[in-house]
Parts: sequence; C-alpha cells; structure tokens
Amino acid sequence: GNFDSAVFYQSQKIDFAIYASESILLGCEENAIRDALLTLKARFISVYQNCMDEDAVGFYVGMMLGDKSLLLERTKELFAVGGISHILAISGLHMSMIGRGFYNRLRKSRIGFLTAGVFASLLLFAYCYMTGSGVSAIRAVGMMLLFFIAQYAGRSYDMLNALGVMVMYLLWENPFRIEYSGFQFSVAALIGVGFVGQILSEIGQKMRWSSSLWMSMGITLATLPIVACCYFEVPLYSPVVNSVVLPMLSPIFALAVFGGLIGCVFPAIGKIILIPCGWLYGFYELVCQFVEGLPFGSIISGMPE
Repeated sequence: GNFDSAVFYQSQKIDFAIYASESILLGCEENAIRDALLTLKARFISVYQNCMDEDAVGFYVGMMLGDKSLLLERTKELFAVGGISHILAISGLHMSMIGRGFYNRLRKSRIGFLTAGVFASLLLFAYCYMTGSGVSAIRAVGMMLLFFIAQYAGRSYDMLNALGVMVMYLLWENPFRIEYSGFQFSVAALIGVGFVGQILSEIGQKMRWSSSLWMSMGITLATLPIVACCYFEVPLYSPVVNSVVLPMLSPIFALAVFGGLIGCVFPAIGKIILIPCGWLYGFYELVCQFVEGLPFGSIISGMPE
C-alpha cells in the first residue's frame, strides 16, 4: 500500500537513479525563450511572496505556476479532506482561461480564426512550459488546440472526442502513463464533466436543483475509484465543497494573474490587487476545516480489490 516509486518514475520517463558524491557543470545550452519564461516564473513567485501570507503563497504558486514546493503540508491535508486537491493541478481551467480568453479577445478584434488560433496556441505552449509541462497541462493544451482547429475548419468541437485523441497521444508517447495517478485523475475528471455530470445535470434540471452540484457529483463519481486506490479514503462531502469552491476559481485566477503581472512592475499596486486572493484562500481553508470537523467527513476505504 505504500508509494510505488518504480511506477511513478516510469510514467515520468525516468529509467534509473544515480547517486554522485560531486558534480561538475561542463556547459549549458543557451535558450533565450526558456530563460525568459523561467525568469518570469521566478518574478511571479517573488511577487506572491511579498504580497501574501506564507500559506496563501504556497497555494497560489502551486495553482498558478505548478510549483508545489512552497505548499504547506497542512494545506495539502486540508484540501484532501475537502476533496479539492485537484484545483492545485495545472489543468483545463487554466488553459481555458488563458488560451480561450486570449483567443476570444483576438477574435473580437476581428483577427482571423487561423491567426488568433496560432497566437493563442503559442501563449498556451509558453504557459505549459513555464508550469512544468505536467500530464494534465499537456492534455489541456492539446484539447485547446483541437478546439482552435475546429473553429478554423468550421466544425463543432466535442470535448470527449478531444479527450480521446489526447489520451491516445499521451499513451502513445509513454504507455507507462496509464499507471500514473495524475493521468488517471485528469482523464476521469473530464469524463465526470462531459459524461456523468451531463446526465446528472439533466436529472437536476427536472428537479430544479443546482446544476453545479450535480456536475461536482459527476466528477466525484468518476474519480471515486481512483481516490480510493490512491489515498485509501474517500471525502464524503466533496461534491458540496466543490460546488462552493469551483465557481470562484475563474475570477480569482484572473485576478491572481493580473495582480502578478502588475506586481512585477508596481509592487504596491500588485499587493492591493492580490488582497482578495488572500481572502479567498482563507475562505477555502475555513470550508475545509469545517468539513474536517463534520462526522464521516472522510471515510477510510482501504485499497479496493
């Protein structure tokens, strides 16, 4: 039941590990674009560290930039109890906000489908590289590219078909990803949105219940077996917590990006813009603490057969 290092490293295309008493850097290939992106990432982290509390910094650096090294262990535990750990992964929300938002802005400026798609794709590639090019990020970028191609070709875009194409690509590139929990969660969550959640939403509309609650329930049901296999416990109130948390993510993500950009040039103004981001993190923490205190908040399932 412990962490399987071999399976994880195979999914990351790492074949072996070595231990060296010393190392010498003989040379480094220069790459202006890579260096600029990594410098921008470091600048964003510096802005967040200067403008927010330590616990909030770890959350936003993890959610925005894919770097979880600053994330407090207590925050990880709280978010796992609330069933909202997925918001820390660079995923479709980020790519949709950045890629589709930029694309729509270009289209409103009467720029053609092809040109808008190319520029939005370049922005997505840059963001994906800056955040570490994780599996969920690559999957999301690929799906957005298929959306741009569909727009240019005048065809309708189907999320589940796009997901299928990216699953085939990711597994063709590295079949060992099938064992990687990050890949499994990324795919299962989208199945929960595009298939299970749609069915439940139709039922919810007939009952005049909140569609966001049913969509959260769809994600929960689709990822439930993976949660049990990976964490050996199931957060019972996850659908309710997600229905509260998810609607706030898009505006706060946009505010965190805007505040980070402004903070790179005008630190004092950036600090003011980022104040609501700190409030939101505090709210998320309170919600998870409340759920942690509820009876049966987390059911110990063990490893399913």
